[in-house]
This record gives sequence, C-alpha cells and structure tokens, in this order.
Amino acid sequence: MFKIGITQWCLPGNGLCCMDMAEHLNLDVLQLDLGAYEQGYPLTQELVQNELIKEAQIHHIRMIALSMNDLCDHGFSKGGKHKGIAYQTIKEGILTAAAMKIPSVTLPSFYDNRIECQSDFDNTVEALKFACDQAARYNILV
Repeated sequence: MFKIGITQWCLPGNGLCCMDMAEHLNLDVLQLDLGAYEQGYPLTQELVQNELIKEAQIHHIRMIALSMNDLCDHGFSKGGKHKGIAYQTIKEGILTAAAMKIPSVTLPSFYDNRIECQSDFDNTVEALKFACDQAARYNILV
C-alpha cells in the first residue's frame, strides 16, 4: 500500500493545524521541521511535541521524518562561523526525533549548506558521520 504525505512547511499556517490539514487532504504521513536556531528550535519544546503527537493520533497522520531546514541558513558544509550552530541543530534534531518517536531525520544541503567544492564535501562527510553516530543511539535513519 502506498502512503502519500507532505512536508509541514508546504501547508498553510505551518503550526499545529498541520495534522488537521493533512487529514483533510487525505494524506497519510507528514515530515516536520525542527524550526530555527534564532527561535530556539520550537519543536524541541515538550509542550509542542506533545501537542503534535496528540494531533497526529487524532487525525491518523504518521510523522515519518524530521527535517533540520535551519541547516540551509546555518550550514556545516562551509565550515566557519555556522558550523557550531549546525552541529547543535543536528543534536537537537535527533534528540527531538527520538523523543517524538520519529524514525528518520533529513539534513538538507541547500543554500548556505550546499556543496560546491572538495572542502564543502569533506565538511559534509564529517557532519553526516556525526549525525549517523548520534542517530544510531536511537535507531533513527539519517
């Protein structure tokens, strides 16, 4: 049986109403976003997690993945000033996925996190190894 889903950030409102909207659209799964560093990664808050878990159960939506879209603004591929934030984002994302029992995480490589040269590639390999080591503790797929 096929499952059809959508990313949270493609739905209007981008908040708790995402589960209701997904059900209304006859979708089965939803990929969530961790949120921005500057906003304290909203999805790391236990209250927000609990509400989304409750809404997912009510609306029969499976949370299939957690994306760390903030990596597009604070990437690891370029090294430099954003690398520390990027690694914090990875840790917070994996901990949040574990707490919410979300089986996988995604680390986008766009915008500030794009790969344009060998050093960007090397930094990406290093970050993905870190992410995989962290995720393995919780049996989460990267």
